[in-house]
Amino acid sequence: MKIPRINVRLSKLQLVMVTMLVVAVGLLAVPALARTADQPSTSAHLSGNPTLVWEPGHIIKFPPKKVKGTGVWLVGAGFPPGRTLEILMKWKLGADTDLSWMTSDPPVVTDGEGAFAAGWILRDRFTRVMDEKAYTVRVMDQETGDLLATTPLVLCNGAKAPEEQSPWCAAAVDLVPIPR
Repeated sequence: MKIPRINVRLSKLQLVMVTMLVVAVGLLAVPALARTADQPSTSAHLSGNPTLVWEPGHIIKFPPKKVKGTGVWLVGAGFPPGRTLEILMKWKLGADTDLSWMTSDPPVVTDGEGAFAAGWILRDRFTRVMDEKAYTVRVMDQETGDLLATTPLVLCNGAKAPEEQSPWCAAAVDLVPIPR
């Protein structure tokens, strides 16, 4: 049996259209691939599954007047053992502030199992420059600069009347004693 030969001829218009389609698909695919290749892996810097918890809670109310030796505890586990940590938060003017120096026992260093507990003392001058809002607190490895974990923190102004406070402040907890 003889297979008939079929000649396919494209007109110049058809050839131009097919070429444009191939170029368009290429232009759409290449930038998408480049974007995913440039994005860092969030798990590349993590040691296990680090966890962070604020005690007594992550929505805190700073008092209208300074109460000496009070603050909140940041407790973490699952970090690289024996590492010095930086605890960073952007403040009102957009600059990073290192909360590590305001802890009960600076510097913050993880133990042999990668855990730590740092009492963060809320100082008067700090609460004066912070807005009543939600913040992202970042825990970094001081030596490598790697981001290890993040946690939310919400500050509420206890000097304001309840009706003037942000809605989430109804769930705010008072500061707790932080021994030095």
